[in-house]
Amino acid sequence: MKDEMRRDRTMLILAALTLIGLGLRLLVWRWREFYPLGGDETEYFNQALTWLQGKGYVDLPLMRPPLYTVFLAVIFQLVDSQVQRVRLVQAIISAGTILLMWLWTRELFRDDSQRERIALVAAAITALCYTFAANATELLTETLFVAGLTLAFWLILRTARTHGRRWAIMAGCTVGALSLLRSVALPLVPLGLAWLLLNRSGAEGAERRQSSSAFAASWRFKVVAG
Repeated sequence: MKDEMRRDRTMLILAALTLIGLGLRLLVWRWREFYPLGGDETEYFNQALTWLQGKGYVDLPLMRPPLYTVFLAVIFQLVDSQVQRVRLVQAIISAGTILLMWLWTRELFRDDSQRERIALVAAAITALCYTFAANATELLTETLFVAGLTLAFWLILRTARTHGRRWAIMAGCTVGALSLLRSVALPLVPLGLAWLLLNRSGAEGAERRQSSSAFAASWRFKVVAG
């Protein structure tokens, strides 16, 4: 009974933090309504429009990965190419990062008796972080990358604990998507594999190898398919 009450209270607090975080992001979204696009933002915006107009995919300077341009093109198709609408979608994604941070921290401190409190503190910091709210109004990769990175860390920890192929495949696909978003995510591949191989939380060597192979294979498929 006490456990159920504690769980319900945690869920209520988490829901409140998510709403507060969303509210902050919507305030910043409204404040920055008339902010012009910066140089990199304009390049991403024009690249997505050019692609949608059937003029082909044109590489940006510095050979930036293509996934953010694909994201913008999809949003343009769904809600038109108005900048403020794209910013709104990113504000919602940024608010979703609050939940992802709670999941990741909860998994990271799984053996700690205070893990629920620690996870809620992490969620609160994420919810009240003005930098995250401001980044959501910029047509840049940061908002998607932070959300995807948090998701990847949670999935890798889940894979290390359960050694399930399903979790490994989802982790590999997430890291693959991050690599197509920002090239700085590439080191996550060897680091994630090393973590899965070295983790010995009750798993047999064959199970560790299977989950590591599933992680690597799904990452490779995602990158090649992308």
